[in-house]
Amino acid sequence: MKRLCLVVSLIALLVSGLDPVLRFAQPASNPIPVTYNPVISRPTGSSRNPSAFAAPLPPPSNPREWVGQSTPRWTVDPSPLRHQQIWDSIHPVERAAARWAYQAELDRFVDRVALDGSGDLAGVFVPEIFALPVLQQPTGQSGYVSSQDESVTQFSLPEPYGVVGLLAHNYLSGEDFFKLETGQQVALVYRDRRVQFYQINRIERFQALTPNSLYSDFVNLADPQQQPISSTRLFEQVYTTENQLIFQTCIKAGGNASWGRIFIIADPIAPPAGALSPVFGLN
Repeated sequence: MKRLCLVVSLIALLVSGLDPVLRFAQPASNPIPVTYNPVISRPTGSSRNPSAFAAPLPPPSNPREWVGQSTPRWTVDPSPLRHQQIWDSIHPVERAAARWAYQAELDRFVDRVALDGSGDLAGVFVPEIFALPVLQQPTGQSGYVSSQDESVTQFSLPEPYGVVGLLAHNYLSGEDFFKLETGQQVALVYRDRRVQFYQINRIERFQALTPNSLYSDFVNLADPQQQPISSTRLFEQVYTTENQLIFQTCIKAGGNASWGRIFIIADPIAPPAGALSPVFGLN
């Protein structure tokens, strides 16, 4: 009898020791959702105040710290090298959570903008920067840019070249174009729910010699010779490489909102395995 009691006591002790492990291995009864938190709509009253965006939480060093914490937030680091270094260093649980969180937010954005099933472009998604609907130019008005905030306008002239051009005023959504950096990924969402991924590879800036004219000559700010080029030549340089994505807005300088132009140029990338690739930096 004593031996039986001893065996029962040992089993009870062993089970109690495994209890924390078993509780961690089992799904929580009320699991905390992990969200990526891209800026889909800016906080009311502070749409142009960067401090309005909550600072991201650091990733937990121990996966068990996920239990009971508030929702982690993730940001994108623009340096591809640092992306990979951080990605390689974080825990596999955190990698899986980041992948799932990004995809969950992207899926919600697709649900919001892919409304009619046509093949038209519906929206553009850049994590932690913007998630905006795409509006179309009226027929024959290639100089039109919508005055509606929280949107971008598709430029019609590059379409025959197989190029997607997205325009916005620099005092509206175009202000966020200046937050884009090389190495960041962009997702274009179509109304038939297709998603095309791009990576930003270069950014070019030009001064407009006649700022308020659609036909101004321009100077490339990176050109040491400062040789003027025509608006037609600039269009050919920027908008005729097939399959590229181009963001364009005006550069404000010297009190002139149309002083120059900035072009953020992205190239298509393959759909990442598991919906996205390791481009997450953690602040």
